[in-house]
Amino acid sequence: MKNFQFNNEMKYVIYGAGGNGLHIKNMLLESGFLLLGILDKRAAEIKNIGDTPVYAVEQFAEKDREKDEKIIIICVKNVFEHVNIARKLMKLGYKNIIYKPFPILQGNNDAEWNSINYAYETLLEHRRLAEIRDKEIACSRLDHLLVVKDELLIEDDAENVLCYMPVELICNYDRKDTFCLLPMAAYYPLLNICRYLLGTEYHYSWEEIKSDFFLYSADWVERSGNEFSDGLKKSMLSSRINVFHEMQKKADIDSSFFVRNAVEVKRKDSFRFYLSTSGRNRISFLIARGRRYIPVHMSKSDYESWLNKPKFDELKEYMENENIDRLFTVVPHPMMISCTAQTTDYLSLFCMPVVEKIYRELHWKAAENKKGYYKVNSKRYSEELEKLKIIAAVEDEGCIGRILLMYGMNCYRFYCDEKQQKISKLIDALFYINTPEHMTCMKDYEDLICECRILIWDSRMDSSFVSAFKGDMLFVLQWGKNLCQETLYNGFANKKLLFRTIWLNEKISGWVCTK
Repeated sequence: MKNFQFNNEMKYVIYGAGGNGLHIKNMLLESGFLLLGILDKRAAEIKNIGDTPVYAVEQFAEKDREKDEKIIIICVKNVFEHVNIARKLMKLGYKNIIYKPFPILQGNNDAEWNSINYAYETLLEHRRLAEIRDKEIACSRLDHLLVVKDELLIEDDAENVLCYMPVELICNYDRKDTFCLLPMAAYYPLLNICRYLLGTEYHYSWEEIKSDFFLYSADWVERSGNEFSDGLKKSMLSSRINVFHEMQKKADIDSSFFVRNAVEVKRKDSFRFYLSTSGRNRISFLIARGRRYIPVHMSKSDYESWLNKPKFDELKEYMENENIDRLFTVVPHPMMISCTAQTTDYLSLFCMPVVEKIYRELHWKAAENKKGYYKVNSKRYSEELEKLKIIAAVEDEGCIGRILLMYGMNCYRFYCDEKQQKISKLIDALFYINTPEHMTCMKDYEDLICECRILIWDSRMDSSFVSAFKGDMLFVLQWGKNLCQETLYNGFANKKLLFRTIWLNEKISGWVCTK
C-alpha cells in the first residue's frame, strides 16, 4: 500500500473551520509545521482566521500544482460526513488525507483503514501530535471508500433469517378484508391508539381514534356473529389498552423482548412482506414509540430475494460512476441502509403519514351505516381504490410514489431532471418495480393534473402544479416558509400540520390540505 509520512517536510491543510479545526491549527503551528490554510464552505464569509487564510475547496485545488506534497486533515465534527469529504478531495487529486474512515464506523477493518484511523484518533481525539510525527500513514484510494454491508441481518441458519426490517415494508395479514395488506407503518386503527396513549399523537381526537378502531373491528365482529354492542366495544378497546400497558412495561425493562419474540413475515410480492403470525399489536406499539426497524423472522429465500444482489450491484455501480455521494433519504434495503442520506426520517415523518391519511380517507369514503356501527363496504372500497389517481411532484428520487405504487395506488411521479429519474428507476428495479408509464417529465403533466384527485407537492417544484390542480386533497412538503398561499387560492381552506423539523439546515414542514 502507498504511504505518506507525517513530518515537517510536508505541507498541511485543514478541512473545517470549526472548533476541531482551530485546535489542530494551533497544534500544527506550535510544532513548527507549515500550515497553508483552511478549507471551508463558508470561505467567502470567513476569509481569514488570524494569519491563516480560508479557501473554498475548488478554489484551492484549482491553483494547487503540488497535491502530493499536501496532507489534508478533515476536522469536521460529523464523522459520518468524512467519507463524502474524502471522496471529493480524492477526485480533486489529493491522496494524503487524515479522516475517520466510514468502514471503521461500520465495524470493518483492514491495514489501510486502521492506519488512517490511527492517525485521525491520535491527532483529533487524543490531541497527541508527537505520536504520529514521522509515522507512515496509508494514502487514500477512491476504490476503497464506498464499502457497503448488510446492516439488518441479526442471525441466520440454513433455512431461516432473523433480521431487522424497515417498518414501511411490513404489512398486515393477507386476508380477504378491506384492511388486508395495509402497511403497518400506516395502520392507523392500532397505531393511533398507541400514539394517543404515549401522548405523541396530535392529529386526531380520542373520539376519532375510537371511531377508526370500531370501523376496523366491524369485519371481525360480523364474521364472529357477535352483536356490536356498546359493551363489546368497551371490552375490545379495554383489551387493546391493557396490551399496550403490558408492552410498555416490557419495553422499559426488557429491551430484548421484541427480538426474542420477533414476528414472522412472508414475502407477498416485489415489495411487501405480510405478517404470517400474530404481531400487529407489537408492531404498532414499536412504530408508535418511534422504531423504524422491527425484528422479524423470515425464510432465507425471501431474504435473498429482498437483497436482489444483481440490481443492487447495478445501483451501486451507477452511484459510483455518477459521483453520487448521498441520496435524499434512506432506501429500505439491507445493503443501502449504510449509504449516507440527506434525511433519515423522511419516510416516517412524511411518506407514511401521507399513506395513512389516504387509506383512512378511502375507508371512510366506502363506509356504510350498519345500525349503530360503520363497516367498510369492500366493493365500494375496491372501486374507490381503483379509480384513485395521485400525482407525486416531489424531489425524493421517487420515494413516496414508489411506496404508493407498491401498496396498490395509482401514482404518477414527476421529475426535474434525467439524473433523478434514472436513480429512481434503479431503486425501483431493486424492488422489482417496472412502471415506466408512471414516470414523466414536468412538461407532460397538464392532462394528468386534471384527472388526479390527490396531489403530493414539494415546494421546490414548479408551483403551477398547485394552481392547475382541481382535486380535493393536497399534501405539501414545505421548505423554508410557512404553508404557501397557493393552497388557499385554490380553495384548500382546511389545513393540518403533519410534522416540523430541520433538514439540510432549513426548516421543513409537512401539511395536508382539504377543501
